[in-house]
Amino acid sequence: MFGGERVFYLSGFEARNQALLMGLGFGWMPRHLAGAELRAGSLREPRHVGGSRYRFTPMLVHRLDRPLGRTATRLIALLGGAPDASAQPATPAPTRPPRARRRST
Repeated sequence: MFGGERVFYLSGFEARNQALLMGLGFGWMPRHLAGAELRAGSLREPRHVGGSRYRFTPMLVHRLDRPLGRTATRLIALLGGAPDASAQPATPAPTRPPRARRRST
Protein backbone atom coordinates (compact mmCIF):
# COMPACT_ATOMS: atom_id res chain seq x y z
CA MET A 1 0.00 0.00 0.00
CA PHE A 2 2.71 2.49 0.94
CA GLY A 3 5.63 0.89 -0.85
CA GLY A 4 9.16 1.37 0.26
CA GLU A 5 12.61 -0.07 -0.04
CA ARG A 6 12.72 -1.80 3.31
CA VAL A 7 10.05 -3.99 4.81
CA PHE A 8 10.40 -5.75 8.16
CA TYR A 9 8.58 -9.03 8.67
CA LEU A 10 8.17 -9.67 12.37
CA SER A 11 7.03 -12.76 14.24
CA GLY A 12 4.07 -11.22 16.05
CA PHE A 13 2.37 -8.17 17.45
CA GLU A 14 4.71 -7.94 20.46
CA ALA A 15 7.72 -7.70 18.15
CA ARG A 16 5.87 -5.19 15.98
CA ASN A 17 5.00 -3.10 19.01
CA GLN A 18 8.65 -3.08 20.12
CA ALA A 19 9.80 -2.08 16.63
CA LEU A 20 7.29 0.77 16.54
CA LEU A 21 8.39 1.97 19.98
CA MET A 22 12.01 1.92 18.74
CA GLY A 23 11.01 4.16 15.84
CA LEU A 24 11.75 1.62 13.10
CA GLY A 25 8.76 2.59 10.97
CA PHE A 26 5.01 2.33 11.01
CA GLY A 27 2.48 -0.47 10.94
CA TRP A 28 -0.99 -1.54 11.87
CA MET A 29 -1.58 -2.75 15.42
CA PRO A 30 -4.75 -3.94 17.10
CA ARG A 31 -5.98 -1.08 19.27
CA HIS A 32 -6.23 -3.29 22.37
CA LEU A 33 -2.51 -4.09 22.07
CA ALA A 34 -1.36 -0.50 21.50
CA GLY A 35 -3.91 1.33 23.66
CA ALA A 36 -1.60 2.05 26.58
CA GLU A 37 1.14 3.40 24.30
CA LEU A 38 -1.38 5.53 22.40
CA ARG A 39 -2.74 7.00 25.66
CA ALA A 40 0.79 7.62 26.97
CA GLY A 41 1.83 9.28 23.73
CA SER A 42 4.61 6.74 23.01
CA LEU A 43 2.78 5.84 19.80
CA ARG A 44 0.43 7.93 17.75
CA GLU A 45 -2.07 7.22 15.02
CA PRO A 46 -0.91 8.93 11.83
CA ARG A 47 -3.27 10.75 9.53
CA HIS A 48 -3.43 9.01 6.19
CA VAL A 49 -5.60 9.87 3.18
CA GLY A 50 -6.61 6.22 2.78
CA GLY A 51 -7.47 5.96 6.47
CA SER A 52 -5.48 4.58 9.36
CA ARG A 53 -7.99 2.00 10.54
CA TYR A 54 -8.50 -1.52 9.30
CA ARG A 55 -11.35 -3.83 10.26
CA PHE A 56 -10.40 -7.48 10.18
CA THR A 57 -13.26 -9.76 9.21
CA PRO A 58 -12.33 -13.40 9.68
CA MET A 59 -13.91 -15.99 7.43
CA LEU A 60 -14.18 -19.72 7.81
CA VAL A 61 -13.50 -21.49 4.55
CA HIS A 62 -13.74 -25.17 3.77
CA ARG A 63 -13.63 -27.58 0.89
CA LEU A 64 -16.89 -28.11 -0.97
CA ASP A 65 -16.14 -31.68 -1.93
CA ARG A 66 -16.13 -32.86 1.72
CA PRO A 67 -18.73 -32.26 4.41
CA LEU A 68 -17.73 -30.43 7.55
CA GLY A 69 -16.77 -32.56 10.51
CA ARG A 70 -18.21 -32.36 14.01
CA THR A 71 -15.55 -29.94 15.24
CA ALA A 72 -16.05 -27.44 12.40
CA THR A 73 -19.83 -27.67 12.76
CA ARG A 74 -19.54 -27.01 16.50
CA LEU A 75 -17.16 -24.07 15.90
CA ILE A 76 -19.63 -22.49 13.50
CA ALA A 77 -22.44 -22.94 16.04
CA LEU A 78 -20.31 -21.37 18.80
CA LEU A 79 -19.50 -18.41 16.57
CA GLY A 80 -23.20 -17.84 16.03
CA GLY A 81 -23.35 -18.94 12.42
CA ALA A 82 -25.27 -21.67 10.76
CA PRO A 83 -23.56 -23.97 8.31
CA ASP A 84 -25.15 -24.17 4.89
CA ALA A 85 -27.05 -27.27 3.79
CA SER A 86 -23.98 -28.82 2.18
CA ALA A 87 -21.99 -28.53 5.39
CA GLN A 88 -23.43 -31.37 7.41
CA PRO A 89 -21.24 -33.25 9.89
CA ALA A 90 -19.33 -36.10 8.33
CA THR A 91 -20.46 -39.57 9.22
CA PRO A 92 -17.76 -41.55 10.99
CA ALA A 93 -15.76 -43.84 8.76
CA PRO A 94 -16.55 -47.50 9.19
CA THR A 95 -14.09 -49.20 11.48
CA ARG A 96 -11.97 -52.00 10.13
CA PRO A 97 -10.57 -54.81 12.18
CA PRO A 98 -6.84 -54.42 12.80
CA ARG A 99 -4.60 -56.13 10.28
CA ALA A 100 -2.60 -59.10 11.43
CA ARG A 101 1.11 -58.47 11.62
CA ARG A 102 3.59 -60.86 10.09
CA ARG A 103 6.20 -62.25 12.35
CA SER A 104 9.69 -62.19 11.04
CA THR A 105 11.52 -65.45 11.47
